[in-house]
Amino acid sequence: MLSSVEGVELAHVFSRYTFLIGIGSMFNFSEVKLEIQHRLCGTHNNEFSISKIEDETIKASVIEAKRALARYNNWAIYVCPNGAIKHIESNDANTEYKNKLQTLKEALLVSQGLLLSSEFK
Repeated sequence: MLSSVEGVELAHVFSRYTFLIGIGSMFNFSEVKLEIQHRLCGTHNNEFSISKIEDETIKASVIEAKRALARYNNWAIYVCPNGAIKHIESNDANTEYKNKLQTLKEALLVSQGLLLSSEFK
């Protein structure tokens, strides 16, 4: 499964809790890690991700933000661990949008928040 992820050059499981994943130097580590996470955890599905939000007030805010952003071709909503919500949107996936999305993906890796995106439809 992991060997089919673009960018993974080596995947070796040593034991139940120890493994090694080698990512090629020509690939973006953050993007490969997110793809691995999506495949293992099933987070490509936005509804599944929203259902993981336990706080009903935050969940309602995310659903409303997603509804408001639906008119854009490209959008992303990042839910910080403290419940703060940040979003980006664009009708074309220009460089500015891609840079902002990359920033949100990096925040996801560092803080373990929740990222919902039109990429994961």
